[in-house]
Parts: sequence; C-alpha cells; structure tokens
Amino acid sequence: MIGGENYMEVIRNSEFGGERPLFESHNLRLENVIIRAGESAIKECSNIEAVDCRFEGNYPFWHVHGFKIERCYFDVGGRSALWYSDHLQMRDTVIDAPKMFREMSEVDIENVTMNDADEVFWRCNGIRIKKTLSCMEELIPSCSAMTFMWTDWRVTASMFSSM
Repeated sequence: MIGGENYMEVIRNSEFGGERPLFESHNLRLENVIIRAGESAIKECSNIEAVDCRFEGNYPFWHVHGFKIERCYFDVGGRSALWYSDHLQMRDTVIDAPKMFREMSEVDIENVTMNDADEVFWRCNGIRIKKTLSCMEELIPSCSAMTFMWTDWRVTASMFSSM
C-alpha cells in the first residue's frame, strides 16, 4: 500500500474504455484490468496500484500522485502514458508505447523493458533505475546486451528524444 492508507478498493478482471473511466480515483488497486481505447483512464488520481494490467488507450496515468505499477504491459496505443505525476514505483513491466515519463518526479524503475524509447524522461527528476532497462536501440545500438545500474539519476533536459 502506498502512503499508509488503510483501505483500498480492488477491481479485478475488468475492462474499461472511453474517456476517463477511473477519473479522480483514490486508494484503488487494479488487478488483471485492461484499459482499452480511450483517453486519460486514470487521471487526477492518488494511491493507485496496477498489477498484471494492460494499457491500450492514450494517456492512462496523468496527474497521478503515489502509484505502483507491477507486471504490466503498455501497448503501442498506450502512448504518453506517464505524465505530470510523482512518486511512481514501476517493476517487471514491458513498454511498447512511445513518449513515456514526462514532467515527473521521484520515479523508481526496476526490471522494465522499454521497446520504444522515443521521447522518454522529459523534464523529470529523481529517477532511480535498477537492473535492466532495454531496449533503447536509437540510443545504444547494442542495448539488448546492456544492463543499466543507475541510482538517483537526475534528468533535467530532454536527453532521450528523437530529433
């Protein structure tokens, strides 16, 4: 649980689509949930946990404060998924979507595979990356064999962007 909250609503084995289906949710745990086409599914939220979920719609996590993402998948359609948010813990997740992590702070990433690293980490700070972060072929051609061991990495500019 994030933030020491005593109660979390749990949603299991469900699908959501359309515009803002979980808008302004707080103290919510999603288990095996699919976010279909639509925009801003989890916007203006806090204390959110997503485990074994799939994100297909645009902008799923915008303006979220305190959230955990574990064993999830971000489809190509789940682009621009993590913006204007803080205090994220992401583990064991696969990202095929571009334009992740923008204007965020206090981000812990562990064992995350990024297959499209186009325009990531813009105006972010307090990023800590552990274990493997791949595949950033546009940046590091042999990335499939690379392991990143950065801790307390500070990103202050648009370091990972395509020109």
